[in-house]
Amino acid sequence: MFLKNKFYKLIQIFLLLGFFFSLFSKDSPLLYLDITSAGFIQQETKRVLCIYGFRREENSELELNYLENGIPEILYSNLRDFDFIYEPNPIPEVIVFPFNSKEIKNQLSRSIFLEKKLFSNQSIEPEEAMLEGAKQNCEYVISGKYLPTKNDKLKIRIFITNRINGNMQVLEKETSIRRAFQELTENSLELKRALSPKGLSELQIDTNEKDVKVIIDGIYYGNTPFTKKDLTPDQHKITLEKDQFETLQFSVTLDIGKSKNLKIKLKQIQEEIGYLNVNSNPQGAEVFFGNKLLGVTPLVKVPVKVGNNRVRISLENYVDEFRGVDIKKEEVMSLNVQLKEGETKEYYKKRFHVFQDYTYFDFSLYSLYGSLIFYTTYMYSWHRIGKEKDKLYAIASFNELNTFNQIQVLTEKINTNSPALLDYQVSILGGFLYQQLQVNKTERNVNFYKTIQNISVLGAIGMLSSSIIFYNLGINSDAMEFGYLPKTFWSTEEFYFSVRFSWN
Repeated sequence: MFLKNKFYKLIQIFLLLGFFFSLFSKDSPLLYLDITSAGFIQQETKRVLCIYGFRREENSELELNYLENGIPEILYSNLRDFDFIYEPNPIPEVIVFPFNSKEIKNQLSRSIFLEKKLFSNQSIEPEEAMLEGAKQNCEYVISGKYLPTKNDKLKIRIFITNRINGNMQVLEKETSIRRAFQELTENSLELKRALSPKGLSELQIDTNEKDVKVIIDGIYYGNTPFTKKDLTPDQHKITLEKDQFETLQFSVTLDIGKSKNLKIKLKQIQEEIGYLNVNSNPQGAEVFFGNKLLGVTPLVKVPVKVGNNRVRISLENYVDEFRGVDIKKEEVMSLNVQLKEGETKEYYKKRFHVFQDYTYFDFSLYSLYGSLIFYTTYMYSWHRIGKEKDKLYAIASFNELNTFNQIQVLTEKINTNSPALLDYQVSILGGFLYQQLQVNKTERNVNFYKTIQNISVLGAIGMLSSSIIFYNLGINSDAMEFGYLPKTFWSTEEFYFSVRFSWN
């Protein structure tokens, strides 16, 4: 009893010591709040706009049913390049608070992507917009009505319902009936401003070269000279691209309701060039280097970009000729082409089909499939051989023949003709003969599957060879519709030098 009480006291002492040291420990949970990070906010990234069919006013004399679908389709087309709306107070979707700090990282962007959905075959009343928008998960709903009047006039009322704040705007337009669609397109900016009432900005870009591609926030909007009046007043990433000029990337911040005009000078890339001579019979054929038209034959020392490319020689009533070229720096490459009469599409279609509707590439693929079938047969035969060999191990391993011989010798020594002993001898001999029959049968099966294996190996090799042969026949024929044939290692000149280098 004394030892038991002493043991309990020791446990209590250790517990008190542990609690005491935990108060001064650096890893104490009481200090956990001091090392937590600040909180952050994740906002909405997308809103959806649904556009429904328009309805005709009841008191109109003219029907003009095509406007029911036509007006919403025009509005949808006008908003195709309106990808973002400006929202100064976006809705936070996730807020993560810190444990002991009031600091919160504000990651809000005031440009929200606008997805558009068109339901032109379904018309709704403006009062139904809230309910229909909820069904389609739309933050904005556009519906409307039209009223044809006299003097070739058309009154259009566009109802814009904002399900976030419950407001509804009404835009009234008066157009001519004949040019209703064109006039709606000309006044599309008013609709964009109604969807983004907090303000839009304008951006103008002029460059020293024309037709420079303008990409804003990863979306291509057009070429310079460039003007866009419906951008959000936010920071945008601008990319300017043009062939043979350096790509320029920069950021620009737009202010609400203001216009910014940028004048930018692009630097031309100094490319390495070679030269190309092209002649054809008959002459006067157009020569394309990639997608660029170089002129008509005969062409003499035309500067082109260094590297691999494709040349297409095209003349009306003649088959287009395709040639792969490898242009070297400051070197002249010459092409002399004999054009064939005929139509390009029909010629290559017939040339490409070597047997009925099958091509060399079809035969190459089918041969490859055939090699897989032979491989499957080989693996199945290997599996069956293993199964047959397992049968040999399943046969009893006692030596019946030795046992039979010993009994025979013992019978002759004691000179007995016991019927029971004779029956035992016969049963042992019968078991031995049956076992030998099973062994012989198993060996025959093993040899049979080995033969199938050998045939499968030969068949797979033959199919793979056929696949390679058919593929090369297709590659090397003039049936290649897109013509550019990559330079291979096994060209005569390269093969000669590679062999010579290896030999030395």
